[in-house]
Amino acid sequence: MKALKTFLKYLLVGVIFYFLFRSLFTNWSEIHRLHIRLNWFFALGSLLAVMAAWAMSAWCWGRVLNAFNCPISYSNVFIIYFKSNLGKYLPGKIWQIVGSTYYATTRGVPEGIALSTSLIGQAYSVLSGLSLFAVTMIAGLPGQEAIIGPYLKWSVVPVLLLLLIVAVKPDLGQPLMNRIMKTFKRPQADIHLPIRRALELFAIYLICWFIFGLGLWLFAKALTDTPISLYIGLTAANAIAVAVGFVALFAPGGLGVREGVMALFLSTIPGFPVPLPSAVAIGYRIIITIAEVIAFGLTWVVQWMQKK
Repeated sequence: MKALKTFLKYLLVGVIFYFLFRSLFTNWSEIHRLHIRLNWFFALGSLLAVMAAWAMSAWCWGRVLNAFNCPISYSNVFIIYFKSNLGKYLPGKIWQIVGSTYYATTRGVPEGIALSTSLIGQAYSVLSGLSLFAVTMIAGLPGQEAIIGPYLKWSVVPVLLLLLIVAVKPDLGQPLMNRIMKTFKRPQADIHLPIRRALELFAIYLICWFIFGLGLWLFAKALTDTPISLYIGLTAANAIAVAVGFVALFAPGGLGVREGVMALFLSTIPGFPVPLPSAVAIGYRIIITIAEVIAFGLTWVVQWMQKK
């Protein structure tokens, strides 16, 4: 039985990397087809920014665990988070959560808390990203009127208020979460967070978006002379692209959907040459994927250091 479990683990990793490298090969072929010249200095800066953003994302989930009175070391958080992170590239939307729950229980986290905090972490990431996009939509992104119109943007105000209310009072989503838990015969969630702690989680996940946005701006800079004034717009475009990719159940890891949404918004920004929105969206996905693979590899280094 132990040999079978070991075989299945390695088989799962192999399947994940199959989908992962298939995506990388496809995206790289598309970049090559566009004959885009890359500034490697800014591309490296983009990779470092994305790796920093991923490292903070893992820390944010650790803060969620802490909020549920289950603190564990950052090294364990890192291992759990990045060993399960690549599961999102498998068809379906549950494998990252399943993996996170499994690895968390092996590190002493109760199954109910592991599953609940994984879902809550994803929820705060999406909520903060959508809120960031909503604020920038109301403020007016460069060229955004071409998509949403000058009046439609004000209809976003009640949506933003709803997002903020759910972020401050996450227990409002408890009935839905418990229905999902019941469907899969998992322990019920008990979400009771003080407002101060809820605001902290919302804020730190929001910071992650700004770091990811820095990575996107640096990559755009690697392809063309992108002014820093576009940084907020690019950050918001990335946030909405990831959020849409997350809810697109048919797209593993949001592949294709995220790039399409991002390219759509980037194409409305004055000054972006015609082929560059697609090149930036596809190239940034490559940067994201490389950072995820590096982080996955580092989990084995962290495990080795724990044993010393």
